[in-house]
Amino acid sequence: MWIKNLTVFLGVEPFPWSAAELEERLEQHRCPPCGRQSLSSEGFVPPLKGEDRMVVVADGFLY
Repeated sequence: MWIKNLTVFLGVEPFPWSAAELEERLEQHRCPPCGRQSLSSEGFVPPLKGEDRMVVVADGFLY
């Protein structure tokens, strides 16, 4: 799979949300499946294939 459009945000302030809070916020904006005549769709998808979690915590980082 190739990424066609990726936006990376870098912040200078400490991140204010816990993993659970971020999971809840991302879940509200999950990318809907494309329909037969949809040209595009927008939203967030889980970072790991086959997983339903929107946030993965590893070594103190949120992915």
